[in-house]
Amino acid sequence: MQNDDDILRQDARQTFILHFAPNAPQPIRLSNALLQNIQMYLENKKVNGVVPTFECILRAQREVYETLNKRYFRKFLDSKYYQDYRSEVLKVTPVESDIAFTDSNGMVDPASGAAWETDYGRRLKK
Repeated sequence: MQNDDDILRQDARQTFILHFAPNAPQPIRLSNALLQNIQMYLENKKVNGVVPTFECILRAQREVYETLNKRYFRKFLDSKYYQDYRSEVLKVTPVESDIAFTDSNGMVDPASGAAWETDYGRRLKK
């Protein structure tokens, strides 16, 4: 029976192969030092006398999230694809106050006040 660390390591290995390995089919770039820590974690090997913990995976996750948020999230929200999705699938239309807010680090926080009116919400107001 696998323990939690084995399961986490197995999932991390699959993600590493897909996104972070040198020949990854869907590459995402991280610092060489972080990639080395991830490889040592996956292989259960020591770096400077210590085996890296799952924290290196969480650090990579944070870096990827921050990059996506800073570089691509605003473009995605402004895209025709997203607007079509909002109007066709969710049946919502933007209202005047619909703007994306950012936190103190400049990160987009979509839950901080984007005001969308749904068909359901309009029915409730009647």
